[in-house]
Amino acid sequence: MFKGSKHKTGGRRMTGSRIILTVLASVIALLTIPAAAQATNVYAAASLREAFSATLSLCRQHGARCLVNSAHPVAWWSEADGVQLRAADAARVLQDDTRPPGWLGVSAHTPADIECARQLQADFVVLGHVLETDTHPGLQALGWDRFRALADAAGRPVFAIGGQSLDTLEAARLHGAHGIAAIRGQLVS
Repeated sequence: MFKGSKHKTGGRRMTGSRIILTVLASVIALLTIPAAAQATNVYAAASLREAFSATLSLCRQHGARCLVNSAHPVAWWSEADGVQLRAADAARVLQDDTRPPGWLGVSAHTPADIECARQLQADFVVLGHVLETDTHPGLQALGWDRFRALADAAGRPVFAIGGQSLDTLEAARLHGAHGIAAIRGQLVS
């Protein structure tokens, strides 16, 4: 889930209050089903497909965009309005020259990931993790200064992720973020 201000990108208008960029990896039900389990558990795969279909339907009903995370089957990518590529998947897509159609977001953690997003002409970047978070225990956070340097190099809207909530939105904007994204954090009051 993303929260932010208006920004025009690639001929498309991004409006945090109007367009809900739904990255399926952030749906709690989907986070609990690892890819390996999906491949071996028919029930998990069916539940995941049902969750994707329900999310897509809800987005369509409300005129919102739905992006599917690249952790999910490639066959789903064309059903959604776009794809949120994990950093490793973005590098593979760039190498294979197989940019998916529609909206394209890239998860980034390093300058190389930012460059990959630029070369793919991603519509936006989700950059982090900025602050300490339970999602990435033991991994060093970027911090706001490093976030700012990478966001400045991105040349496109960047959403801060990692330890984000409504309490960090203003700090994120002051450090060059278009808005914030969260897996566990609450983004609505």
